[in-house]
Amino acid sequence: MKLYMMSDADNVHTQRWVTALAARGVEIMLFSLSNKGIEFYDKLENVTCVSFAYNSLTKIKCGGNSLSKLKYLNTVSFIKKSIKKFAPDIVHAHYASSYGLLGALVGKHPYVISMWGSDVYYFPRISPLHRWVLKYNLSCADAVLSTSNVMATETKLYTDKEPFITPFGVDVDRFSPMQTTRSEDEIVIGTVKTLLPVYGIDVLINAFALVKKSLPHKKVKLIIAGDGNEKPSLESLCKELGVLGDVEFAGRIANEKVPEFISRMDVFVALSRRESFGVAAVEAMSCAVPVVVSDADGFCEVVKDGVTGFVVPRNDAASAAEKILLLLNDCKMAEEMGRQGRLHVVENYNWKSSVDTMMEVYNNLKK
Repeated sequence: MKLYMMSDADNVHTQRWVTALAARGVEIMLFSLSNKGIEFYDKLENVTCVSFAYNSLTKIKCGGNSLSKLKYLNTVSFIKKSIKKFAPDIVHAHYASSYGLLGALVGKHPYVISMWGSDVYYFPRISPLHRWVLKYNLSCADAVLSTSNVMATETKLYTDKEPFITPFGVDVDRFSPMQTTRSEDEIVIGTVKTLLPVYGIDVLINAFALVKKSLPHKKVKLIIAGDGNEKPSLESLCKELGVLGDVEFAGRIANEKVPEFISRMDVFVALSRRESFGVAAVEAMSCAVPVVVSDADGFCEVVKDGVTGFVVPRNDAASAAEKILLLLNDCKMAEEMGRQGRLHVVENYNWKSSVDTMMEVYNNLKK
């Protein structure tokens, strides 16, 4: 099978899909609007990358490294030429509002669109024109995919097609319980999230300050993995709350190192204001780490409240701190929630099953 995939090359989810599908014998040409991250795919067999910024087939510079929303409409002819040369069985756009529009304008079938989150939750609410664009893109697709059931429900506001559910999922062999070398005297609370307002890192820091205040005689640390433009303001908040010395901003962590990073934690916390799936919580549960998450839609779908972790109201630092303390003060509860979380992920969010579903969609479209 030959697949023409359109997605951000530097995104970890793109990297995971390409790696998994290539391992199944799919020959892939990946088109990205930027050449950032393209070097990741050099190690993969049967994978070729092209972008409007840099065409790796001809080694010719084709444009700048960053493209505006309007500029990438000029890539349609470039995409058509690369599709004609590659002759794929299927074209698949990941992210319906950008790559989805390019794929719709190219007009190659069978055509698949994957919804990722803000493309359905935010984009169509900007204006009536944005809403029309999303509906147009979806109308051109032969199959529509969603990473969660809640997002599939949202997607059906813009199409009468029934979305297939293809969770990002986790590799349960890599994301598994492991022993770490951290100090027995140190309590670690942590998260893996981009430093943007939507992910509620400020709420987490406020919750941590409350936890720290409640445990004055214990060494409590907060570790935050991720980069983003909110870091300076978050550091200022830590200073204001008097916890700057107890918070570690670890920066962006390579995906292969995330399991070990999560396993350092006593409690994993993610307090997003909006979440379409909740892969971070799934990864933590797969490592048998109990979680405290916000009641954003994606988290409510993947976390069983009171069983695999706790779900608290968004923007409620006090409620988050209360549940974190409950887990820290009751080791048996924390251990049992970690165990149940691991079982829940193995049964429902195994990455292999997600890839199986994707392959089934492709195979049915080829018939």
